[in-house]
Amino acid sequence: RGVGEVSPLKKLHPETQSAVADALSSLHGRSVAFSPTAVLDLRSGGLDAAVSRLVGPESIMPSVRAGLEQALLMLAADARGFQGVGEAVAKASGSGIVSAVETNRLWCDGDNVEELGLDVVKVKLGGEGGMEADELRKLISKGAVIRGDANRQWQAEEAKDWAAQAVAGGGTFEYIEEPLGEGGIGDLLQWSAGCGLKFGLDETIHDIVSEERWDWNRVEARLSGLVKAGVDYSTCGAVVLKPGLLGYGMSFKIAQFVQREMAGVEVVLTSSFEGGGGGGPPPG
Repeated sequence: RGVGEVSPLKKLHPETQSAVADALSSLHGRSVAFSPTAVLDLRSGGLDAAVSRLVGPESIMPSVRAGLEQALLMLAADARGFQGVGEAVAKASGSGIVSAVETNRLWCDGDNVEELGLDVVKVKLGGEGGMEADELRKLISKGAVIRGDANRQWQAEEAKDWAAQAVAGGGTFEYIEEPLGEGGIGDLLQWSAGCGLKFGLDETIHDIVSEERWDWNRVEARLSGLVKAGVDYSTCGAVVLKPGLLGYGMSFKIAQFVQREMAGVEVVLTSSFEGGGGGGPPPG
């Protein structure tokens, strides 16, 4: 059987739990025929096609899409005799996806970073719930590598001032996700060049996918316009993808695009959380 998790999260998904419950009720009893091989090969568009045939012409809420894709991938992997979805997708898609990965553990207290063995810690920096400066300094003193997430909460001068203080205070920052509340990738490149810290893309990618209504051809065209020929993107530390928001098929295609068109930029696939920080082992 195939099992999918549908988890609309406040401040992440636009849909409410009641709206999701109604959408799932409307899908009860529907069935769809699909090719397991096509569904597992995330390059083929078979997963998107199966979801579209199942749901019909109506738009699909992001959390519902993610849950349906999970269930279809599990069904397809089982039909092909695989024990896990990761191995099945890797073989069908011809990619380096591993069959299992260690899940990130939630970081809760700066005092237990060493105890938990967390080498890389993601920290919210901007807006409500952002980490205070003294907490961040304590975390850095533990030797943790920081992945910051400003969630577009800073204006240009605020981002510049914060970066100057961060660099002066020492510590290791892999990148800061979306440090600017306004502007485009050119502004992010300029910010990075001025302060020496790398930036990460998150909301920028989701905005494109949402505006183009999950149509890959249009999403790819927008991404191609974002990535200008001859521009050095080495100061982009990562493109952060949330399959629970973007869907698994879309996340895979964007990851392939980044690897092909933005050489050297890391792709980070992440879950979503509502705490002040999350951490786990560094990427291997």
